[in-house]
Amino acid sequence: MAQVKSEMVSYVNTHGTGTSLGDPIEIAALTKSFGATTDKKGFCAIGSVKTNIGHLDDSTSLTDSSNRF
Repeated sequence: MAQVKSEMVSYVNTHGTGTSLGDPIEIAALTKSFGATTDKKGFCAIGSVKTNIGHLDDSTSLTDSSNRF
């Protein structure tokens, strides 16, 4: 574990598949992970660059890489 309290995380950039199958799975995993250490709600924003741009092979990789820096 990273020794970081859930409440300290204010934003998570998700993979964001943009599908009715993938996104709920990702949100459920984040909910389970955060819920293991807190009962608080609404403290962490969630976003995804990929779902805003789409699955444009080269653009997605470039955006994903630039989002890390």
